[in-house]
Amino acid sequence: MPTERRQSKPKTFTDLIHLAERVLPVKPLSFDIEADDLLDRLDDPDKTSALFLGHYSMAMVENALERYGVYEKLRKKGYGDIKLRIDMRSGFESHLALYDSVLDDEMLLGEVVIHRGVYQPKDDSPARNRLDELSLLTIHWILMQDIRGGFTDKRPRLPGQNHPGLGIGRDVVEMLIGLGNRLEQDGLLNRPEYFHNACFYAYKFKFVDPAKQGELMALERDLAARHSVAACSYAAYFHAIEDSMSGEPYRWVPADQILPISEKTREYFESEWYKRAVEDRSRALSFEIDRSLLDEHMKDAESLTW
Repeated sequence: MPTERRQSKPKTFTDLIHLAERVLPVKPLSFDIEADDLLDRLDDPDKTSALFLGHYSMAMVENALERYGVYEKLRKKGYGDIKLRIDMRSGFESHLALYDSVLDDEMLLGEVVIHRGVYQPKDDSPARNRLDELSLLTIHWILMQDIRGGFTDKRPRLPGQNHPGLGIGRDVVEMLIGLGNRLEQDGLLNRPEYFHNACFYAYKFKFVDPAKQGELMALERDLAARHSVAACSYAAYFHAIEDSMSGEPYRWVPADQILPISEKTREYFESEWYKRAVEDRSRALSFEIDRSLLDEHMKDAESLTW
C-alpha cells in the first residue's frame, strides 16, 4: 500500500493561513494613462478629487484589479457583474468599493479606505530616533466579504466578520504595494483591529515597535500549534489569553504595522537593534489560553453583530 504523506504541523499562524490561501506572485503594475484622462484633468483640476489617491482613474483601477487577479477570483465565486465606486472622504482619504450588481451597501463585496501621508513614530516610541520620517500609504479600513457565502467548521466566523472572506486579501495588498512603488512611497501602514488581522498581515508587515513584534512571535510560538486562528482571535477578543509568567490576562492592543517598500524602511526592520529587541521581548513572554473562560464567552459569540 502506498504510504500517506504526512504534513508537518504549522508552527505559526501565517503557516495556518497559507494552508487556506495560496500566495500569488507579485505582478508588475503598469498603467497606461489615456489621453482623455489627461485632458479631463487639465480642463477641470477639481476632477483629481475623483481619482483614486489623486492619480488613478476608474479605468486604471479596474485595469489593476484585473491584472492582480481580483476580478478573476470574484468571477469564479459567481460575481460576474461587479460595480466599482471611487470617491474621496474628508478631502484626504481615497475610498474604493466593489459591489455585486448594484451600488448598494447590502451588496458590498469589498472596500479600501487609504491615504498618502507623512509618518513619524511618537515621541515615546522606541523607534523615534531610529526611524526617519516616512511617506506611507495608510490603510484606514479594508474589508473583503463573500456576501453569498456561509461559515463552516473549516472556515469559521472570526471576530469582526458578518460574512466569510473572499480569499482576495493578498491580491489586494499586492496591488497596493504596486501603487506604493509607483507613487514612490516608503511603505504601507496598517493598524490591525483584531488579532487575526495581525496574523494575516504578518507575512509582509512588521510592527514598528519591536516589543509588539516580539509579542506576536511569542503568541505564535505558544499557541499556533495547539489552537486555530479563530480560537486564538476570539481568546484575544474576550481576554481569555493568559500571560503564563505573571498570571495576568493578556489584552490585544492595536498598533502600527508597516510593510516596507523603500530601502530606508527595510533597513530599519533588518537592523540588528530591531531584531535583537524582537527576540528579547519574545523570550520574556509565555502565553496560554484559558479554555474554560473562552468556552463560556463563545456561547454568546454567534449572537454578536459587528
